[in-house]
Amino acid sequence: MNKNYPVLVFAVWVFIILSDTCSAQELLRNPDFEGGFRSTSYGSIGNYWDPCGRPSLAGSYYASGSASGYGYFQRVTPGAIGSEAGICQRVSGLIPGKTIRFSVQVYQKVPNCSIWIAIDADNTTPPGQLPPRTTQVPYNSGQWTTWEITATVGAGGTVGVYIWNYYESGTANYININNTSLTYIDRSITDLAVTSALSDSLRLQWTAPSGAAKYQVRYSTQPITSDNWNSASIVAAQMTPIPAGVGTLQTMWVRGLQAGSNYWFAIKFKDSSGVWSNVSNSPNGTTTPAGKAPYWAWATKEKLSAWYSTLLAECQTADENSGATANEPDNPLHWYFGGWDSDCERQPLIGALLQIVRDPWMLGFLGKLSDHVWDLCFTNTPLDKNIYNSTWPHQRVPMWNESHHAGECSWNGVSLTALDYNNPKWLQRLIQYASLVHNWTGYTGNPPHLHFKTFWVKEAEWDYSSVRGPQSLVDNPEDRRFTRALWYAAWRDPNSTMPDGQTIKNFLYELDKSAAEDAMKTDLDKPLGLIPGEIRFDTHQIGGYSGEWWRMAGGIGGTPGVNERFWDWRYGFVQSRDAYCELIDQYITGGDETCKAAVRETIRCFNVINAINNIPPEYMFDPPTYPWPDWNDPWGSALYVINYLLYRRATCDTQFDQYWLAHADTIWQKLPAPGAPRYQVMWRSTLTWDTNPAYAGNWTAANLFFVAWTISRDKEWLSRALDEMPVGSLAQVSWTEAIYTGMPCLSISRLPDQPITWNNTSCFTNFAALVLDWDSTQIKWLTYNFDPTEREMPIWLWSLQPGSYVLRHGPDTNNDDRMDYVAETVPFIYAARRTPLTIMLPADRMEVWEITPAEQTLASAKSMADFSPVSVSGLIVTAVFDGFFYAQNAERTTGIRIESSANVKRGDVVNVIGYMDTISGERCIRCKLDPHIEASSAIPAPLAMTNRALGGGKAGLQKAVWDGSSPARGINNIGLLVTTFGTVIDHGSNWILIDDGSGCDAAGTATGVKVMTSASPPIGSYVAVTGVSSCEIPPHETEPVRLIRAVADGVRQLQ
Repeated sequence: MNKNYPVLVFAVWVFIILSDTCSAQELLRNPDFEGGFRSTSYGSIGNYWDPCGRPSLAGSYYASGSASGYGYFQRVTPGAIGSEAGICQRVSGLIPGKTIRFSVQVYQKVPNCSIWIAIDADNTTPPGQLPPRTTQVPYNSGQWTTWEITATVGAGGTVGVYIWNYYESGTANYININNTSLTYIDRSITDLAVTSALSDSLRLQWTAPSGAAKYQVRYSTQPITSDNWNSASIVAAQMTPIPAGVGTLQTMWVRGLQAGSNYWFAIKFKDSSGVWSNVSNSPNGTTTPAGKAPYWAWATKEKLSAWYSTLLAECQTADENSGATANEPDNPLHWYFGGWDSDCERQPLIGALLQIVRDPWMLGFLGKLSDHVWDLCFTNTPLDKNIYNSTWPHQRVPMWNESHHAGECSWNGVSLTALDYNNPKWLQRLIQYASLVHNWTGYTGNPPHLHFKTFWVKEAEWDYSSVRGPQSLVDNPEDRRFTRALWYAAWRDPNSTMPDGQTIKNFLYELDKSAAEDAMKTDLDKPLGLIPGEIRFDTHQIGGYSGEWWRMAGGIGGTPGVNERFWDWRYGFVQSRDAYCELIDQYITGGDETCKAAVRETIRCFNVINAINNIPPEYMFDPPTYPWPDWNDPWGSALYVINYLLYRRATCDTQFDQYWLAHADTIWQKLPAPGAPRYQVMWRSTLTWDTNPAYAGNWTAANLFFVAWTISRDKEWLSRALDEMPVGSLAQVSWTEAIYTGMPCLSISRLPDQPITWNNTSCFTNFAALVLDWDSTQIKWLTYNFDPTEREMPIWLWSLQPGSYVLRHGPDTNNDDRMDYVAETVPFIYAARRTPLTIMLPADRMEVWEITPAEQTLASAKSMADFSPVSVSGLIVTAVFDGFFYAQNAERTTGIRIESSANVKRGDVVNVIGYMDTISGERCIRCKLDPHIEASSAIPAPLAMTNRALGGGKAGLQKAVWDGSSPARGINNIGLLVTTFGTVIDHGSNWILIDDGSGCDAAGTATGVKVMTSASPPIGSYVAVTGVSSCEIPPHETEPVRLIRAVADGVRQLQ
């Protein structure tokens, strides 16, 4: 039978007309060849089957009876090397869009003659020819193999199925075909269900099917079928999970839905061949009414509960492994959590949780843990923790290892200084530690700058080059593991001192000012803003390291001289992140612009230019000695995101927001679907991520998504951040803490200046809270209590200016973060940080809470001391300048300068919240938040007055302007819109001096009134001036004089 036959094109095809049914009936004629064969010039071919080939119908066909119990089968042998021969059958009358499965049982004689199968779902292959090779049946020597493929019936309802032998090389041989089958398959998920509802979300559940490679979920306001599937909305705001193992229950939340609305859902899945399943069943569900819990609140509550239960179990385990039972007679706690100093590094994480869930047992455990670390580090002599833990019996040896152990000393008791606020023990320990830090610092450079002397530490000594090598001769000025304890000491007691008698606050300022000034230098091509990593004490620059002074001492791996890697700014200046936290705190506490500039410029250089915008890969390894790292921590590591958020909060500088938002969107587009392995590191060279746990770190999309939420206030970003927070990770600790308290504090090295903490001694976790905004004069947050009854909740307030305040709260059913109405108003006095309040969390509703200064009249506000919180409403904007504006009451009796860059215009009616201040003798209100614009109004008519009547006498704490050597008298009108007249007697850059002859004194010996204006009328001209009555203290003088700030077009020349 193995002969070559002449080419013959068959003119007859068999068409099978089928009824419209989706049952499992066989769609092929003679699928197992039991229906007989017919003879052709090619040999014996099964009835209803036809020969096909490539490049021509060249091959031999053979029919056989029962063989090894497999019944009749078809044998096919190609005619020449490179040729293909097979059989096919076309089936008509199928239902377009339905899924079909073609299965075959085949036997491959030799490897060089391979078996291929195909479905031509659109019936485009000409008669006698073959479709492209796409699916090869694996070779299984000496065995029959069953294989199947699927496809979706095309629009014409006719398909072709093909099985053929491809003669690739060597000697021709046959394939055997038996038991073919073509059937409809109801490849659809049938148990899709809506299992839970929130006000903006519904949760779906289904059983993972066989062969699924990808899901697509759609929703609609009507039942979804195959007819209207394409018109239903694709769930795009969230990603569907990857298919799990067959039979696994899978879930996903569909967010962004309308409250109190009914939705239908359906799901399809695609297999590895790219074939989509049929549409699933279409269940429906209704979101809960407006004002009920949204997704972010539910997810936040879940994160808090998981964090608390996990950490509590860890603490209890550590506490049980103590004393003789743990074979640790001299160590009351033995707790390994990874990292360098596990006992110490765990403390701030516990402290962060205790700000939300103040578990009394855990608070006591944290005290015990801190006592344990103190004993290790400070009883008798400082210790090397690594040596202590690796020896038995434990050896107490001097602590002369690297700064991680100094960090252990510094961290000790830091959390408790805020948590156990009234216990003097923790402050005393921090001050005692400060005496050790003093030994590790010294002066270098000209002018002298204070720096840490060495990365390696041995009590009061630092030159251990004979033991540690040249690294011990260089300092590490950015490593603020040394100073976090000092910052908490200065925060708790500003008068606490170093051994030499200077305050710890001043010592820190000198140290941080040095770092900031060095950061703003560009010596040796150091980028602007980056804190140098190495400074030689004799030359103020690194010696012996190619003159590059910003690398930090010590390698992080690799082979010296070959691929040695150093801690340097390209690797993320790992310790510098803590230094920048300190510079931000310096700016907050003292307003030093150099500290602010250093942080701003390093964000620009490191995060934006070299990370988010991504340096070109070709520069990553040039110069090869100090390559850019391929991984990109600043692109999403928690600590770098925290640095940016701290800077943004402290400075209100939003110039970098656009880059972070764009980067967060990039990460969202690249994010793997839920259930896929989460990446550990992003590779800069390919902009892809690696899931290898060997690269485990703090690189998670949650960090970028949280900063996107902070910038945009789009709660979908917050929900994405919550979805991506690994349980127990730094991201979960930092962002859950920030959600509930307004700021991540105790989990990193910075001040505990969060606005609110929860004195939650009942360990209640069935609630969510979200701090929306805050500054030193106001706090706004949301809560949702999932309990069916209201819950009493004590809180502490930390960040306000002392003064009179009002707490208001009410429900929010519109999801706009505004009260529908005020349910309660509670006045209170904020006297000092940690002021207690007790609130009642309403049951099962979204509640908005606002703390604002007690309402004042503008006149009474002017009588309040600088930094007093104020709230004034109903003011009409009369003039707008660069960085400030003026507003007054409608009665035209009082006006004031308002420090704000808000986008207001003349005539706006605004409510202002801020604190009182004085600028060059003029009272003002400083606002960090933009004033709330309520309405528009006619601009009040200006008050007409003589030059001498401007300013007026004393009013409250607003000083009188001075006439020569004595204060003026009359009604104070500073801040009011006025009109006055006079002759121009002098002028300068953006000012003129006018005099109306009323005997008004200006600065020095001059007469008249100074007018700030861009107009330039000639000297001697007579003008009318409309503007705001103001004042200023001239240089070298102590008292204010009259000043007018003219409005636009406010100077008119009359003659």
